[in-house]
Amino acid sequence: MISVALCTYNGEKFLTAQLESIKRQTLLPDEIIFGDDGSTDNTLSLLTEYKVHFEELGIKTSILPPSGAAHIVTNFERTLQATQGGIIFLSDQDDVWHEDRISQSVFMLENNPEVLLLHGDAELIDKHGHKLPQTLFEKLKYSHLLQNEANSGVAFDLLLQRNLVTGATAVIRRELLSDSIPFSQHWLHDEWLAIIAAAKNGYFVVQDELISYRLHDDNSVGLQKRSIRGLLAFFFASRRGRYEQLIDRLSEVEILAQHKDFKNDHVEKLRRAIQFNISRKSYPKQRLFRFPQIWKQAENGNYRDFSARPVVEMLRDFLQSA
Repeated sequence: MISVALCTYNGEKFLTAQLESIKRQTLLPDEIIFGDDGSTDNTLSLLTEYKVHFEELGIKTSILPPSGAAHIVTNFERTLQATQGGIIFLSDQDDVWHEDRISQSVFMLENNPEVLLLHGDAELIDKHGHKLPQTLFEKLKYSHLLQNEANSGVAFDLLLQRNLVTGATAVIRRELLSDSIPFSQHWLHDEWLAIIAAAKNGYFVVQDELISYRLHDDNSVGLQKRSIRGLLAFFFASRRGRYEQLIDRLSEVEILAQHKDFKNDHVEKLRRAIQFNISRKSYPKQRLFRFPQIWKQAENGNYRDFSARPVVEMLRDFLQSA
């Protein structure tokens, strides 16, 4: 059974295009679950209208009561849990699926039974639907080389450095959902699912563009460009709480690892990452006194192993105020 979990919040502007693209799939889903997060615009009316359209196509369709949780992670968690399919597609409210998204992804899953989460590239479009110069992976600097490395067994290592999975392109097996509940509130839903899938050697990325991913001013989560003020804050803001948050994120995965079938080398690397951030937390307040400790961590390979941009993170650790 193939399910779609589609989450909404005040999405009337682009929702129709998203829903129409699901109707045009060459392989239709068996079930669609709409999870609304308390919309105050015309979103619920559109969902009610399309519920009828989808049911006319033989697709079981449900609209969950508005959650009012005001948190995208919580909304996706409850919507995914409400599905019944063994294969579950995640959907945002403002994108456009390519017609073969479901058929292509299901084919890959059927031929790779070990894969728990599959995701792919996306065409980037603006609010008017016009194609932008870069693809999603180009924007994320997720090269073909890195993708091949991820598929060869080092996805967990890469995901410890940064998130590479955009949930709008992802499909998961129910087994992964069962292993991931409850969702962490320290991780976005897509990165939480991805890190757990990778820890079980169940991550896979395809180079094909599966959807058109819309960039606009109202994105809940997206590819926001950092302003000059944001860039200055990135390097010079207070370190207070930053490492604690990183430690909490990693510790939640470690706790989960004690109850799930995570690979031993992944658990060991996870513990190294936690210890690295504990060490960073203890850097001296005076910047000059930090340098020897930062250099030592670099020599030990920790910045290389746990940072996507090691030199940038070393500079940031040196410059940020206590």
